Amino acid sequence: MNAGLFAPLIAEFNRNWSAGMPNLELQMDAYEIELKLDHPIYGELAALCSGRAGSLPYFSNHEVIWCTMAPNGDALRAAVVDLQAWILPSFGGEGQGDGYVEPRTTRGALATAIISVSPGGYYRWRCRRADYHRVIDKFTLYRGLEARCPTRTRPPRPSLYELRARFATALLVGDRNGAEHAIELLDTLQLDTAVNTQFMRIRLWHHFREYDRIRHHPQLDQLLTQALPPRVQSWIDEAIGADQATPYAPPVATPSAFTPPSVYGWADWFDFVRRGDKAAAELFVSDHEAVHSADDLTPTAIGALEAGMDELYLDDSLRTRERQLIVEGIALLLDKFVREPEFPRANLADLYLALLRLWCALYAGTSAGREHGHVLLELANATLQLNCAQKEVCEILERWWTARPVRGQLPFALDAIELLDREFPGTEATANLWLGAAGVIQRSADALPPSDLALWRSAGVHLGFDELTISRYLPPAPVQDEQSDPLAAAQLQHVAIVCIREAQAREAAHVIRRRTNAHVTVVADKTAGDATSRARHANVVLFVWMAASHAVFRAFDGFDRRRFCYVQGTGSSSIVRTLERWIISRGSVEED
Repeated sequence: MNAGLFAPLIAEFNRNWSAGMPNLELQMDAYEIELKLDHPIYGELAALCSGRAGSLPYFSNHEVIWCTMAPNGDALRAAVVDLQAWILPSFGGEGQGDGYVEPRTTRGALATAIISVSPGGYYRWRCRRADYHRVIDKFTLYRGLEARCPTRTRPPRPSLYELRARFATALLVGDRNGAEHAIELLDTLQLDTAVNTQFMRIRLWHHFREYDRIRHHPQLDQLLTQALPPRVQSWIDEAIGADQATPYAPPVATPSAFTPPSVYGWADWFDFVRRGDKAAAELFVSDHEAVHSADDLTPTAIGALEAGMDELYLDDSLRTRERQLIVEGIALLLDKFVREPEFPRANLADLYLALLRLWCALYAGTSAGREHGHVLLELANATLQLNCAQKEVCEILERWWTARPVRGQLPFALDAIELLDREFPGTEATANLWLGAAGVIQRSADALPPSDLALWRSAGVHLGFDELTISRYLPPAPVQDEQSDPLAAAQLQHVAIVCIREAQAREAAHVIRRRTNAHVTVVADKTAGDATSRARHANVVLFVWMAASHAVFRAFDGFDRRRFCYVQGTGSSSIVRTLERWIISRGSVEED
């Protein structure tokens, strides 16, 4: 197990254990400790290394002195309350100098090591040697019950790192509203400085090529007089330079306060995470323009990346303790290796699989938005296309659904069914997903629009379920006319779908034609051409963000953004649902 920044502390205690209680002694190699499940204080060590409160013993001639540590003051007080419920005062208590120990009163190497991981202080208490084993039994029972406690299904209040990672993920899948919402939450919860959120907005506008918003920023003149991070300066320069009608003179160069990291290798980032080196990990992520792209990866570097992600996936304690650092780094890694023109690459199949495993471990059952499910599906799609670990991919998709089988996850389930049926047909997982989702629909069928129910019925028929089985879960398909069907009522003349996944695009086009009688243009090219030119005349453009090229996106510069929809998923049902949401939100469609 990787102990990270707890390694020096455990080493200090380990020296005492080797002399005072040899059966507690651990084998240590730098940050790695060999910790077996039957170790007497396994639960305490695992809790500490996971970033939670825990207690460790120090042996003297006649007593055992216990040190209870926690990541912050609130967690420490909660841990002491638990001690008072389970152990104190029946089997131990406070002696002279015991109780809460403040950081400023600590002396010695051991106390210094404790404060390094428990910055709010720690709680010291003791028990007789004769009662040591009874205390151990109590801790074992307590940790056993804690492990059986149901997991919290709702995510807690988001942290700064979670929101930054959510912002990066939203950009990755083309969820503009989600990215903007993450910035708004950062402002509302006051988790970041106004300057940083301002930079994030500029990044958002640059990412979606909304250069007018950068050029007309009310504080642009003030920003240009400051020392800016290089990437922010380049975004502003590109936006101003894109305005051909406005002559542009670059501002006088000002020495930048930004210091890039000296090492750019992903192996170094994994080492920063293992050691809990927050400053170095953040600096690596902040200079994302310098991080190597997929074109620069050697076979050795690919193997190191796979090994690093497998370690994060397998080491629950490390992943829990350093989650904030991990989610930011993985968001950057996805941006470099998934949102790139040649995705998916055959030589990166195992890397995509390692990312898929880790992404599921990080977000299954806790994701607050749909963007995380879109990323999972994109990684699963790449892995299946490359014929890599197909059965495991099916299991991961099922695990994601069963971790949180609720109505909000139904779009994910439908896209997953479509993916499996297309890339790995005839599997039991596909039928299981439909049945599980149909059970959720059965309990809340009235809450789903008729068009969604029709999509689910169509999926059931396609999978081979008979009408009796489908009717057991889903209500009869309603007869839709122009008044009840938003697509028919919108009276669209021309719809464009931009998606290099031609099969999904043409399936969505078929549904849209059938429900609207509109002309549908499919742009499946990686470069702008005649199809792109025709698409610019459509009433609405459905741009499948994760399955479209930057070159084609640039061809829509100047296009009316009110008629430009970003599709976050890549399945045909995602495309159709995006069009429905656009029609409902606008109420009417502007003609060219």
